[in-house]
Amino acid sequence: MFAAPKDAAEAVSRFLQAWNTQDAPERLALLRSCCTADAEFTSTEGVIRGLEPFNAAISGFLRAYPRAQVQHGAPDTHNGYVRVRWRTSFNDGATNPVFGDDYVQLNADGRIIRVVSFDGSPADA
Repeated sequence: MFAAPKDAAEAVSRFLQAWNTQDAPERLALLRSCCTADAEFTSTEGVIRGLEPFNAAISGFLRAYPRAQVQHGAPDTHNGYVRVRWRTSFNDGATNPVFGDDYVQLNADGRIIRVVSFDGSPADA
């Protein structure tokens, strides 16, 4: 369905696009196109290993917030790592947007092997 990503920016864009994909099989295909099968996802909610469990977690999020949309800025890349700023708008009239940063590690083929996600802005030094 999807060809391998051409570069790190495309891999990260597909990963974040998965958060906006309502159809679970389509979302899983999208994740498979940009991530390794054993990819690890770490957030304030915990650690998830593997694409099927991560797909299920996104499904749960989208059930709770069916109108949510994730947008992202331009990925900053170097040496197999990517940093990208994101914004989640819940579009429910009550919840303010949430901002954060994802730090992504890629394998030699340009696929995501690890994502560490931070909500909010970094603490001031």
